[in-house]
Amino acid sequence: MAGIHLTPLDLTYVLHNDESLVSLSLALITLSPILLMASYAALAVQSREYIIIVMWAGQLASEGFNWLLKHVMKEARPGGIGNGYGFPSSHSQYMAYFGSFLMCHMYFRHRFATTGVLFFDQLWRSAVYLGLIVWPSLVAYSRYYLGYHSTSQVLWGVGIGILLGISLYVVAELIPRKRPFSILGMDGLYGQMVGAKVSGRGGGMSGKDDK
Repeated sequence: MAGIHLTPLDLTYVLHNDESLVSLSLALITLSPILLMASYAALAVQSREYIIIVMWAGQLASEGFNWLLKHVMKEARPGGIGNGYGFPSSHSQYMAYFGSFLMCHMYFRHRFATTGVLFFDQLWRSAVYLGLIVWPSLVAYSRYYLGYHSTSQVLWGVGIGILLGISLYVVAELIPRKRPFSILGMDGLYGQMVGAKVSGRGGGMSGKDDK
């Protein structure tokens, strides 16, 4: 294939130190966000839950916004590792969006199954919330550790992802539930336009009574 420039697919191509178990572990962790898109698709098709579809759409929009920011800022990656621009880190933004949106949903709407023992119920909830913090944090750290992004690129990615995740959740679920007759409410103009099943009215990511 003479004359044709070939480039690796960064989505699944990760450089790491093959003599370090930590480096290998973080390389695998940095690939873990790939699993989310398949999960989104399967859940959206299986459940047709409004909140899952909104979360998935927001994830895609976040990726589009990240691409736009990179091509506006045009900040290089440290050490020249990886293709394209580095600001902000797309992996960090991706996982921060996921973790913040899902944590908001879990806190405000999700009904956890009970064991009948308050201590174990609280322990399980804490484990879920901790997991939603640790996983995105590890992915973000892996981008810095493996040399794909600088500290500022990672932190900005995390910050933007959290901002987008919380903002979309507030607009898409919190306000519609708390203010049902507002323009964003499920009984207002927004709800009439959507006309879709919302979590708590069917299976999937089940809801709980509003606080």
